[in-house]
Amino acid sequence: MWTDSRDDAVALMDSPVMEAMESRLLLDVTPEVIALGGKTQYTDFSGNVVTVKLTGGTGTLSLDKETLTGDNLESDLERQWITAISITAVGDNCKLIISVNGKKTTTVINEITVTGGSLKTLKAPKVILAGILVYDDEDNMLVRQQGKLEMSAANGASISLNKLNCATVLLTGTSTKVVSVNVTGSTFFRSSIVAYDTVESAGYGVALKAKKASVNMNSAGLDGKLSTVTAAYFTKINVAGLVGGTLKAHTYDSKDVSLSRLNVRGAIDKTKITAPGTIGNITAHEIRVGTIIEADALNRLNTRGAKANVKKGILASSGDMGATIDLLGTLGKTRTLGSAKIKGSIMGDVTITGDTGSIRARHLLADLTITGNTKVRIQRDVLEEGTSLGKPLIHIGSGSVRGALGTTKVSVPTSFFVSGWSTA
Repeated sequence: MWTDSRDDAVALMDSPVMEAMESRLLLDVTPEVIALGGKTQYTDFSGNVVTVKLTGGTGTLSLDKETLTGDNLESDLERQWITAISITAVGDNCKLIISVNGKKTTTVINEITVTGGSLKTLKAPKVILAGILVYDDEDNMLVRQQGKLEMSAANGASISLNKLNCATVLLTGTSTKVVSVNVTGSTFFRSSIVAYDTVESAGYGVALKAKKASVNMNSAGLDGKLSTVTAAYFTKINVAGLVGGTLKAHTYDSKDVSLSRLNVRGAIDKTKITAPGTIGNITAHEIRVGTIIEADALNRLNTRGAKANVKKGILASSGDMGATIDLLGTLGKTRTLGSAKIKGSIMGDVTITGDTGSIRARHLLADLTITGNTKVRIQRDVLEEGTSLGKPLIHIGSGSVRGALGTTKVSVPTSFFVSGWSTA
């Protein structure tokens, strides 16, 4: 649960990502509880017809009106609607499918809980999982309470939702196959996906695929907690927009891989990425300053830049890499860093214990420290553009700038060292 000032909470309700919740505030319906089993239909608070198909379990759906009371509450926040689904699964093959009439129509559900057995399938591509507001009279403020999906995930379970808005997906269980979480909507908003969130959960992986989603867009302009995604390890994460907050793997698979692929069609922005094992590939248009990448090894790092495309929501990018990177090299890989191809500038300090493959960038604006053999190519000196921007250092442990020792080779503009750049 997060708490904010009342103004922030009002801004949250006024934000575009919460429009679906706003539309329900003006309605006046009688709370009801609907039994689930087989195929069930109900009308949500926006007047949409929602169909729920449940197999392998029994459950109820609650449509409830909650009145918020407080001296400082405005009238449009004095009541809100809460939709909750509670399921008792039988065995490990429970399936929940939720559909909504109309091609572009969505519905808001605030809570889905599964007890008893495990859920194999949650197919709800038109469901927005959203939080609610509760007024705290003692502190005279609104408390934002997370929406939630809490379930034991069956072996290789599949989950699809439209959006996560102030919501948490909490997966437990003993799956030995990859669990898939697919978010198809436009934004995550202060949300979390927590899967097998213990160090003991070795062997369980999660693949997060967000076709159009951006993690932590902060659409309402609010500061505070960022989005979080944690798991024992990840097979792949595909995101079409910004990534913000925390991405954490607790362990690694039989091949020492904590995250096999992070593919971002956009920027990685102020994100902490932590992996005790190897990260396979990280690809993005750019990686912004404030991002931290900590792992044992990284196979490939690629920032490719982008041309602006308004229709696709793509911002122009020069392909800079601003992350602070620390690769420990303790698991015995031949190369701690396989390769790095940076279209723009390296703007964050990079520390690598062990050997690396080729490192290529347009400019170097931060320190580069490598204890082993490497190949570094900096294409242009920033000084030719008339700006000093500090004096980054290149530290090479096993070789020299001229490749006189080992396989180390560093290629930089002639003016690099004349201008005060140094090696050690």
